[in-house]
Amino acid sequence: MSQTTQRFFIIYMAVLALSVMLLGGCDVKKAEQHIGYVDMAEVISTSGLAAYEKERIEQVISTLKITSKEAEGLYEKMEASKADAARKTDQTVLNQLLVSEQNSARMAVILQVRQAVEKVRKEEGITIVLDGATVLTADQKINLSEKVSDALKGVKPEFGPLPDLKVNTPEAKSENKTSKE
Repeated sequence: MSQTTQRFFIIYMAVLALSVMLLGGCDVKKAEQHIGYVDMAEVISTSGLAAYEKERIEQVISTLKITSKEAEGLYEKMEASKADAARKTDQTVLNQLLVSEQNSARMAVILQVRQAVEKVRKEEGITIVLDGATVLTADQKINLSEKVSDALKGVKPEFGPLPDLKVNTPEAKSENKTSKE
């Protein structure tokens, strides 16, 4: 290869490499993923959803206390050993029901947050929204928590009906047995 051809080839390769580097960055904005994050705890507390959830749990606790007091009246009519066993069983059932209702209320709140996040995601043209708890560090410009909180103002989660509890009296049990016989 002649020296002129080598120089031409080197210059051609340099221009080609420079062109590739320059043109390679042209579509960066189009290929860039838009990412945001939401601090769920912040959204739940600032949007008013935490107050609705707290109110719901207080209503459930009130219902459980009423049922517990009704049952207390029956324990007095029982033998001591049977009353203790019934009391322990009833407390276990009431505690399980409370935990179940707390989980259900939290799931209703999270559903509302997820719907609001999806709405904000579409409005902002964002590809992916992360939970703020998993983000170690990020620019505040991509924090969508305030926008999601604003989208949730005035939204009340649907918790469903309160638990309907009935205390079984010993008389009711014996009446059921006699009606079957």
